[in-house]
Amino acid sequence: MARPLTRQQKWRRANPRRYAAHLYVETLKRLGVLTPQPCEKCGAKAEAHHPDYDRPGDVRWLCRQHHRQAHAEQARACEIKAHPRTMPSPLLGKDC
Repeated sequence: MARPLTRQQKWRRANPRRYAAHLYVETLKRLGVLTPQPCEKCGAKAEAHHPDYDRPGDVRWLCRQHHRQAHAEQARACEIKAHPRTMPSPLLGKDC
């Protein structure tokens, strides 16, 4: 009997573009092409944020707190997009 998939394996299967973008950035970092920078908002240690997964090398460096805020803002923008009476937000990406 096969072992059940881990949470990470399920996420990778459900989000192939996001996973590919993550691998792309990790490869660029390993090759020395991309160097991690401090958070662009507060200067703390940061992680890569992909505003658009179709451009995997185009990342913003955000600390965990600001990275979560960026995803929350995008989720709110997607909710607004779902309501036809509201104006779309410039934050909308292709992942709504």
